[in-house]
Amino acid sequence: MQTHKSQWLTRAVLVVISAVSFGACQKPAPAPAKVPEPTQMTEAPDTTWDAADAGTEPNSGNKRKKEPELRRSARPELKLRNDSKIQASVDSSGAELILGAKAALVFPVSALSSAVAYSFAQRQGPVGPKRIGLNYTFGPAVTSAGEPFVLELPLPEWAKEANFAIVHLTGEKRKMGWVVVAPTRVDSKKGVAVLETPELPDGMIYLTSDKPD
Repeated sequence: MQTHKSQWLTRAVLVVISAVSFGACQKPAPAPAKVPEPTQMTEAPDTTWDAADAGTEPNSGNKRKKEPELRRSARPELKLRNDSKIQASVDSSGAELILGAKAALVFPVSALSSAVAYSFAQRQGPVGPKRIGLNYTFGPAVTSAGEPFVLELPLPEWAKEANFAIVHLTGEKRKMGWVVVAPTRVDSKKGVAVLETPELPDGMIYLTSDKPD
């Protein structure tokens, strides 16, 4: 009797194990994890220059060129040239008036606030202090509202230095008076004496060997 019961229990256990094994075989296998597709990382090329690196431009074997300093030119684009006399309307856009080969009068941009009918000419004959070279007339009297006017007068080769005699004509009888001033600089290579002045007279300016007042 006991043997019969043991055999029955053994068969029951085998049936349960078979059922569990069968169920395990029927359970679907889990889907494999999806591997993400590789992505490409793009980066914009660096076209900026490192301010601390004054050597070379990135990705280039060429040396970095030095940027020129920005400077406001005292000489405007408008140029008028004549051998002995120029009469022109000069306004805030400025002008460069040139007589002969080297005499030049520059009105910087914005020096005049309104248009002025201006005259720049050569004049013969001595008028005051000892003169070097030619005599030049100017008019009317003007004052710069910005950068100074620039006057260049030709300096003879024999004259190593010279000053500017500025002759003013005043009153109805055009009474003459003058003052002698030192040049701003002398450009020996160019052969001119240069005067930068905030005012131009109604009168004459020429080079002189007299000493400044």
